[in-house]
Amino acid sequence: MTAPATRVRRRAPRRRLLIRVDPERIQLDLIRDTLRLSEPATWLRRAEDIEWAAPRPGDFTGRANDAGLELRRQRCQLKALNCRRHAWLLKDPEPGTPIPDELLGGNWAPDWGIA
Repeated sequence: MTAPATRVRRRAPRRRLLIRVDPERIQLDLIRDTLRLSEPATWLRRAEDIEWAAPRPGDFTGRANDAGLELRRQRCQLKALNCRRHAWLLKDPEPGTPIPDELLGGNWAPDWGIA
């Protein structure tokens, strides 16, 4: 009686993943991101996106309760307001220029009761 044939599994040769870091590319991306974030239009678009993401009546809410949805809506409104404030500051207003009324409302950094 012969012994049962055993299969020998051969592994494919492991290939090393070579990650090539291009410091010039990283530097250019960093400069590009910095310049983009220094434009008021970027912050205004961000404010619009955040307002769009806020919960609205008629949205599917799953298991969220009304208090949680209201808290999330308030957070989105405050974040959008802060983005608009950021954009206004980047427009480089002259010293002594009053802050527009629409940017004065709301607390700048409320305590949400989250540890």
